[in-house]
Amino acid sequence: HHEGISISHPPSYLILFNATMPPITHHMRTILLLSHAIIHVIPVAGQQLKGDVTLFQDCDATTYYDPVLGAEASTASTSSPPPPPPRAALHTLVRTTQRDVLPYTSSYREDTWDALIDLDGTGDDNDSDGKSDLVELIYASNRVIASTPHGTSDSWNREHLWPKSAGVGTGGPDYTDLHHLRPSFARLNSARGNKWFGECGIGSGEQSTSSTATSSSECRRPAHELAAQETETDSEAWLPPPSVRGDIARALLFMDLRYDGDADEYDLILSDCPHLADDDGRINELGYLSQLLQWHVDDPVDDAEVARNERVCERWQGNRNPFIDHPHWVEAYFGTPGTLLDDGSGYAECGFGYVEPVTEDNGDDGGTGSNEDGVSALVPEDNGMATQPEGSCNGLSTGDVAVIAVGSDNPDVVALVALADIKEGTDIYVTDNAWTGSKLRENEGTIKLRVKGGGLSAGSIMVYGGDMTSGGPAQDWESVDGSFSLSASGDTVIVYCRDGSGSSSDQSDITFLSAISYSGEWMDENLADETVFGSNGSALPPLLIGDDGIMSLLFGGVSVAAVTLQHTDNAWYTGQRSGTKDDLWSSLSDGTKWDGSNTDAPKIGAVFSVFDATASSSATTIVKAAWAQGLVCLMILSTCFF
Repeated sequence: HHEGISISHPPSYLILFNATMPPITHHMRTILLLSHAIIHVIPVAGQQLKGDVTLFQDCDATTYYDPVLGAEASTASTSSPPPPPPRAALHTLVRTTQRDVLPYTSSYREDTWDALIDLDGTGDDNDSDGKSDLVELIYASNRVIASTPHGTSDSWNREHLWPKSAGVGTGGPDYTDLHHLRPSFARLNSARGNKWFGECGIGSGEQSTSSTATSSSECRRPAHELAAQETETDSEAWLPPPSVRGDIARALLFMDLRYDGDADEYDLILSDCPHLADDDGRINELGYLSQLLQWHVDDPVDDAEVARNERVCERWQGNRNPFIDHPHWVEAYFGTPGTLLDDGSGYAECGFGYVEPVTEDNGDDGGTGSNEDGVSALVPEDNGMATQPEGSCNGLSTGDVAVIAVGSDNPDVVALVALADIKEGTDIYVTDNAWTGSKLRENEGTIKLRVKGGGLSAGSIMVYGGDMTSGGPAQDWESVDGSFSLSASGDTVIVYCRDGSGSSSDQSDITFLSAISYSGEWMDENLADETVFGSNGSALPPLLIGDDGIMSLLFGGVSVAAVTLQHTDNAWYTGQRSGTKDDLWSSLSDGTKWDGSNTDAPKIGAVFSVFDATASSSATTIVKAAWAQGLVCLMILSTCFF
């Protein structure tokens, strides 16, 4: 250390002496004040402290809550348990008593691997090196040897019960919070992905089951070949084994309480309507709250959960999970389970209307407020022929809105996702008219969505048609011209906006946003005879993404905001739903990431999480600029010599 000396004290510690008081940081394990000297005792990576080692004081469950309850209330009898303190006070307690934030992986000090082996291992104290300890695996019914090479696809790794893509990210105290980290088979971890916790069908209403499901919409039981019995999964939900459902519920309830948006942390929210991105474009909600509340009741706290909570506090973090110590507090903060719709496809209080995100002012995020499910559940209004409006793109560019589902079976359905924030007052047009190469035909129909309610966040979904008729202040669709009717033989759908400077006839102000053909390949342009396009064909509109044109093509990746599918009556996207705009288009344009049916209605699915690519693209931009400069030089030289 630059202020003192370092000595080795075998076998387990580095002892660092400082002559002056340093800032208190999360790297300190134990702090001893000896004649104005500070000694940090840091267990070296891989060296487990066996037995009843206590690194943090004030972890006794009978006194931990004194600051928010008072000593008298904290020691109340079990027949008269203490009432819940104000949520804000309890949040402050569990936040300020978290006295260590472990590194995720470290070669110089203990990390989350060491912690999980300690917390979820068998704790065989007769084996001093811990190499034959077994670790309990979440979602499975068996154990593995802790020392098995971990972190590979064929071994065990670390499961974030609250997914990284749902607000935890890849850094900070929530990323390594041991209250929600669990050992898992790597393949089970991958199979769960970022699915919400719940029973099959909760996202779609479908309940067909199979032990070898071939479609993402089917319910697979068990959830995976490595999963325990009584588990299940479909494209939306993940049902863990009954023995850990309550444990998972209380861990996630803790995360909702602990992470309320302080400093650089995200406000993690449990909801029955998980859907919305926060101001930075990241999803921060997780479902389904009502399922978790029911699991909390059905699978009450047991001795193993109590012991783990004690160990997390005393040995690793310094804070406790209040919902293990005081299970009766859950209802005070989160309410009771909501009402499931008759078809099991969601909760009645959610509806299907887009509601603008709101900022919590008291932290009481029980999931039943006005933050609904991010879907504009919209049906066409019978307005007859409407006059052509002036239109407004409000800064939208090609690729900022994508089609994620289409349906030709009555009623027609078109689902869109915003891959950029959309301002209030923006008009989005959807047409089944063909693009000839110079203009849109006028033999079919066009509809328009005017965005209301303060705008739409990137990741929000907008739906025309279907049976989603309830909930929320509607984003009104209206007929613009003709009759919008998708062909049962497949069709093309083109999405665009207008800046209001052109007329209906010259279409000079159109910006094409995206397009999909689910009738096969796009046709060649034909300016001479537009009748060749019929009622379900079209040429591909100009849909180059970004301003770098040829550079996008030269450097690879998707450069055209279009999808090409073979015919089915109904088609829907099944690929990734989080990433940058470019990442998402790489998946959206891949026909293998789509499903289709001539009988099943299109599936809309969960909202997207769209990340800002600006910060991560600077190096690529520099490389492209340098390459372009070199290309110009080569062109000049070729002119000189040839």
